[in-house]
Amino acid sequence: MQTQRIKSVRSLGVRPTLDLEVDSVDHNFFAEGIVVSNSHSFSYATIAASTVYLKHKYPQQFFLACLKIASTRGDFIEQFQLIQHELPHFGIELLPPNVAKSGLAFSIEGKNIRFGLGEIKGISDKSIEKLKSFISSDIDSDFKLYNSAKDARLGIGILSSLIQSGALGHSIKDRSKKVLEAQLWNLLTPKEKIFCINNEHKYNSDLVIMLKDYLNWIDSNGKKFTKDSRLSTIRKNSIGYFKIYNLNSRNELLASFFYERMLLGFSYSTTMKMVFGDLNPMIRNLDEIDKYVRLKGSFELTCIVKDILQGKSKSGNIYLKMKIFDETGSNYAMLLGDKLAKYLKQAEAPKEEDILYITGEKGEDILWINHMEIQNHKAYTKLSELKNIEENE
Repeated sequence: MQTQRIKSVRSLGVRPTLDLEVDSVDHNFFAEGIVVSNSHSFSYATIAASTVYLKHKYPQQFFLACLKIASTRGDFIEQFQLIQHELPHFGIELLPPNVAKSGLAFSIEGKNIRFGLGEIKGISDKSIEKLKSFISSDIDSDFKLYNSAKDARLGIGILSSLIQSGALGHSIKDRSKKVLEAQLWNLLTPKEKIFCINNEHKYNSDLVIMLKDYLNWIDSNGKKFTKDSRLSTIRKNSIGYFKIYNLNSRNELLASFFYERMLLGFSYSTTMKMVFGDLNPMIRNLDEIDKYVRLKGSFELTCIVKDILQGKSKSGNIYLKMKIFDETGSNYAMLLGDKLAKYLKQAEAPKEEDILYITGEKGEDILWINHMEIQNHKAYTKLSELKNIEENE
């Protein structure tokens, strides 16, 4: 069979000279394949080289672009965590959202990157203009803050997200209380709100204490402010909010971890080790296990479940394989055979996003589980979640 030599292929920007022999019958087929294959490789190589250069030379701008792209994707949290783990290697800190410092999108601030207010989960494009109006309003107290949000037509859900994400500057120990106050504020009449703003300093800006003294409120004419039945109405409408507050305030660190991760994709003010370490000082994070635990050494860990695969091996052993992660990294963990069978008799298999307490041994490239428990501690965000609690009581 005759052959032809293809000396060069220059279409699609592929410059290397090719010296290949192909059958004359299949000449066009092979030539096109070589063009596509080489041009594809050349394109990928160009992109890879450009990416490495930009990442090394302009890391802030590079990661800023990555964060903006990730925010438009459905797998934002997964992409975000990959970016977050790389930032410390470049000396960049991802700063939390702050109503006084953040723009609506991610932005460069000094040597770091600041989280944008518009990137907080639950704040939609429709809310951006309202958020701009809220930010520009004159706010010098919490009561005025609640009022400004109402004037800007910013829903209680968005205001709560701003508080729980730390964007309004409240400390961890105050956030659940401030969300409660924002919810209570929505139950008040305009007349009651004006009275609260004018008398805020007398009650140290504590709306709950102020409402407990409701029956002693006196108007400008020296008369009792309103009827006793009005206080009963406020109490009735606020029962659910107080239940959520009482549940979340039991462990403010856990509530903060839960809300920040849910709203931002990461928790900047606390870690899983901080949350659960008080209960068990032997708990490590994944980075510590990787660095300090010897092969076949034992460990205790709290982590979050990402991917789960449950099945049976060729030898007939059942297994549960999970990808687990925390703030410091990720790894795979497995529970096998009799240990898994014993666990499944007592509890259901973990689901994605469950928080696990694990004890086990370190393998070469996997963590072998001896015992695990699903942590049922959580933070509460909706009144509907209270129904599940009441049904289980």
